Amino acid sequence: MQTLIDILLKDGKITGAEADSFKSELRSKRITEEESLLAKLPEDIVFSAKSKFYGVPLKKIDEDYAISHDVLSHIPEEAAKLYKFIALAKIDDDTLEVGMVNPQDVRVLDALKFILTSKNLNAKIFLITNKQFEQLFGQYSSLHGEVKQALESLPENFRLPVLLAAISDVAHPGWRATSLGVYRFWRDLGYAIGALLAGVIADLLGMAAAIHVVAALTVLSGLIVALRMYETLPERRPAHIERSIDPAPAQPDS
Repeated sequence: MQTLIDILLKDGKITGAEADSFKSELRSKRITEEESLLAKLPEDIVFSAKSKFYGVPLKKIDEDYAISHDVLSHIPEEAAKLYKFIALAKIDDDTLEVGMVNPQDVRVLDALKFILTSKNLNAKIFLITNKQFEQLFGQYSSLHGEVKQALESLPENFRLPVLLAAISDVAHPGWRATSLGVYRFWRDLGYAIGALLAGVIADLLGMAAAIHVVAALTVLSGLIVALRMYETLPERRPAHIERSIDPAPAQPDS
């Protein structure tokens, strides 16, 4: 039966003496043929022979090879790391191009089949080297970064409409637009002033003091809102508070 050593010898990648040395090492050590070859030969040469041995095409991966996030998400990161396979591209609606370091491993093939069957996908398998896999696997980190950024933006996206609605609720329709403009002006100005204030305090008194000042200002603003603003729902509004029903400011005579 032909071996990887035989293929490398036939292709002129190793000499007869080197082939005998590899075979002797395999007899004396409890290591696989691939491990023995990778310890002494460049990875691309060994995997080229491996491609011929298993009849799996070797994928050419450039340094700037990028995988779309939609494609990458077809295979969970944990499975990719454990079994050393990764989605490379979507060939058509039901076929996924998959790069695999060990296409000869039945356990790995079964895991891939299980994952893709649940998504109604078939796999076109390519051989990739360990170095190529590590390069491509790093793209999962960018996927996490986008998800993290989206999750972090949710509180802000939920909070801002509520604040605008609160201002609109207590403002008379006649000056509602003006009140929103005033609110937005001072709120947005606070982003700049707050950052400068926190930076100055941190430089002068330390980071802990800056955090304490920001916390105190936040509490103070909450107290002002609690004292100055009022509930607009009649059934929830205290009896001693009447909602302002002042008419809109009079327009100046033209």
